[in-house]
Amino acid sequence: AYTPTCSAKHVPGYVEHADAFKAAGVDEIWCVSVNDAFVMGAWGREQKAAGKVRMMADGSADFAKATGLTLDLTA
Repeated sequence: AYTPTCSAKHVPGYVEHADAFKAAGVDEIWCVSVNDAFVMGAWGREQKAAGKVRMMADGSADFAKATGLTLDLTA
């Protein structure tokens, strides 16, 4: 949440084109991020995503781990 590229390009693109996705048969657009529900709620409000993109919190990174989407940046 709130990274420059995701806030400027990724989420706004899905919000802007949500109707086209739904017209093509997409039921819901989800944005999943390793943040808590409060951060995702605030980010969704800032992005005006209500009714277009469901902002999903993965606070413990369980979903990210289960799908292999984690990245170790320790080095």
